[in-house]
Amino acid sequence: MKILFGLVSHLDDTLPLRTYKLAQSPRDRILWILSNSGGKMKRSDLRRRMAIKYADLDPILEELTREGRTRIDANMIGLK
Repeated sequence: MKILFGLVSHLDDTLPLRTYKLAQSPRDRILWILSNSGGKMKRSDLRRRMAIKYADLDPILEELTREGRTRIDANMIGLK
């Protein structure tokens, strides 16, 4: 049992935390990051938090925008 950010976690102590991060899809991570940052953030900040290249981030953002989950205004990404 681990305590992460003040929460009790029942994650397996033998696996590194990064392993659990990979279980979440990039789409879900983007939505989670946006929801925990006031619903909007700069594209560059989102790319930095996701730790991926713009070439990988942009298609995901376009897909989320087509689905009506996010909106893109200049360099700001926000939840709808």
